[in-house]
Amino acid sequence: MEHQCYQEARIRALETEQAKTEVYYKNTQQDIEEIKEILKQLQQQKPSNAALWQPIIVEVVKLMTTIVLILGTLAGAEKILTR
Repeated sequence: MEHQCYQEARIRALETEQAKTEVYYKNTQQDIEEIKEILKQLQQQKPSNAALWQPIIVEVVKLMTTIVLILGTLAGAEKILTR
């Protein structure tokens, strides 16, 4: 009985983490779409100053860091679930 309660608690925790991961994934997709839109606007403006790209590069690096974190979380959750 105690083992079953422990397993149920683990399953609930994983489900909660999966829901959080899904939210992060949706937010990441929205961020990617926003960055694409900004890039399109900048391409249309044909900026002459490279400094305009700096904030975009910073956001892309942040986004990539978040994506790596999410993928790592998913990989870890999969490993735990397949035990």
